Amino acid sequence: MNLLLQSLEWRGRGPDGQKPENIVVCDIEHVAVLLPCLHLREKGFEVRVVKAENGLYVTAEDLLNAADEDTKVIALSYVQSSSGYRTDLKYLCEEAHRRGIFVITDAIQALGFIPVDVQDLGVDGLCTCCYKGLLATEGAGFVYCSDRLLPALHPVFAGPNEASRFDRDKCELTIDRTDARMLEAGTLPFEGIYVLRSGLKRLLSIGMDEISAHIGECCDEILAGLDRLGIKTAGCTDPAHRCHSLLLCTGSCEGGCAALTRALAERKVFVSQGKEGFIRISVSPFTTAADVKKLLDALGSCYNV
Repeated sequence: MNLLLQSLEWRGRGPDGQKPENIVVCDIEHVAVLLPCLHLREKGFEVRVVKAENGLYVTAEDLLNAADEDTKVIALSYVQSSSGYRTDLKYLCEEAHRRGIFVITDAIQALGFIPVDVQDLGVDGLCTCCYKGLLATEGAGFVYCSDRLLPALHPVFAGPNEASRFDRDKCELTIDRTDARMLEAGTLPFEGIYVLRSGLKRLLSIGMDEISAHIGECCDEILAGLDRLGIKTAGCTDPAHRCHSLLLCTGSCEGGCAALTRALAERKVFVSQGKEGFIRISVSPFTTAADVKKLLDALGSCYNV
């Protein structure tokens, strides 16, 4: 996200009072998205932070409504880490492009869990770390740049890469700005890339459609079980707007989030403690029916139902 946002050329405030370009982002974004956006303020550009009125997520319409003729980028997570909400990214890109706005997304919560086709979605930039759904390690990640975005990028770092040519005799550096590898400026994390290759090979051998269907079935089973137990969920459970994680309300559980997280851990069920009042349950390609039953049994025990 930093590479893409910092490599873009931004129009600052003009001497005649012309407004600077702005970027739109939401207030509950993961710090990997929000902080690079806020950093643009240091350069004099406007950052429009959209408030999530429900405290859980914002929609594509919310982000578009905050944009105007000076908006250069809308930045967002494809799937929100805090709530599991999946934005209608294709619609967002179509509307943003109609207004001349780039869309850059962090897809770490989507890749490896659902099929992601950057060309079908129409996204301009996509970035991710690979340790989550792609079965690799921390330290390995990648950036995708569309043909629409690439010409607007001017790398902030220079280093040896396949897009750069250095003539030592003349001490001249030539960068091929049609090659996204111009953004690489250091030694690549080869060990992580080798692990990523194995992870991708495994995912593709199973098939992303099959993985996505399995994750959807697990979510359906969990939601049905929570309903039987009388445990409330939050966020959006519509299959069109969810991915692999669900948000569970802890209001009726004595001790709240921390107590419930500890109680589940004691039963060998591990969840993420999120905002106060909620915990996040995540499933994966290797979640089994036995895992789902264990989760529901543990929750029933913790809630005394």
